Amino acid sequence: MANFFKIVMTLILFVGSYMFSSLDAHARITHVSINQQQFTLGEYPKFKMNIVSKDANYKKMQFIVQQGNNEEILMTEPINRFLLQLTGVEDVNDPTAVLIIKEYRVNKWRNVKRFPLFSADVKPISLTVNAEPSRVKSEIKVGQNRPIPLQVRKPDEALADIHCSLNSSPGQTLWRIALQYRKEWQMTTYGSVVAIYEANQQAFNAQNINSLKEGVQLFCPSNAVKDKYRDRQVAQSRYKELLD
Repeated sequence: MANFFKIVMTLILFVGSYMFSSLDAHARITHVSINQQQFTLGEYPKFKMNIVSKDANYKKMQFIVQQGNNEEILMTEPINRFLLQLTGVEDVNDPTAVLIIKEYRVNKWRNVKRFPLFSADVKPISLTVNAEPSRVKSEIKVGQNRPIPLQVRKPDEALADIHCSLNSSPGQTLWRIALQYRKEWQMTTYGSVVAIYEANQQAFNAQNINSLKEGVQLFCPSNAVKDKYRDRQVAQSRYKELLD
């Protein structure tokens, strides 16, 4: 009788384990595809993605642009239930770059799908380290020619240099503004983004780093803030904290 009971329990555990692994094998994401690729080789990544998922918790999903050994997790902004806006900050210069979609299931990130971003006949981009991209130069010129309305509320002077204003044009994102200054400040794009945010938190709706107010004046980060985020890993870690 004891042996029979052991056999029954073993079968129950085996069947339960099989069912659990089967459930785990089926992703909550049931469909994902690129709705619109809004950039070309040499520009920062920007997509509209179609997605159907049983779980609308986007913190359990990752959309990653991979260039060789370098990976960038894209920012996610829902447009509606089945459409996402994805944006990155690092220019894609590798014609073999891919978009990887991952999902967090049972304590592990699992690959859902991979998309090549460019056709085989696309040529790589050669960039000079000290050269500014022409589109960034044009944005700077536009910003210099446009008056920026004054803010009523001033930032914390320990975080911002109130005698130094950033050039920006209407509709320009935080990321594009940061790209203008990263080389001048000798920082990564992530470092520039986080430094500008910390120096101008009053310029963001509900202090959301992805919600820059329209037409506000932005001040330069103080030297202390810039020094704080010169390290790439520190800047990326802080950026991820601000997204949570």
